[in-house]
Amino acid sequence: PVRLNGSTWALDGQPDFGLRIASAPPLAIGGVQMAFGPPLPAALPFFDLLVYLPPGPQTFGSVGIDPFGEGLMGLPLPPGLTGVTCPLQSFLLALGSCGSSNIVASRALELVIQAP
Repeated sequence: PVRLNGSTWALDGQPDFGLRIASAPPLAIGGVQMAFGPPLPAALPFFDLLVYLPPGPQTFGSVGIDPFGEGLMGLPLPPGLTGVTCPLQSFLLALGSCGSSNIVASRALELVIQAP
């Protein structure tokens, strides 16, 4: 399964924070969707995917996957976000992947920004 992790600890004001995607289909394209508020207590089925993000305001950042199935998306953290929590989930278009939608998804990552 596709994995989504932070590149390092999510510290308030950290300019070089990022999100790493691993075990993805090689050369897939897609991105990371971020919501605000806690993740859903249980995943919602959507076509052949499981979605963990709550309804409401969301944003999406694109990322490309290399031939080894890995990708990195920069997500600089400005100062003043200590304690902010947001769930994230990656969605990637991978032609020829299993599933009818040709989209694969990671499980949710709950990002909690810590004090430096």
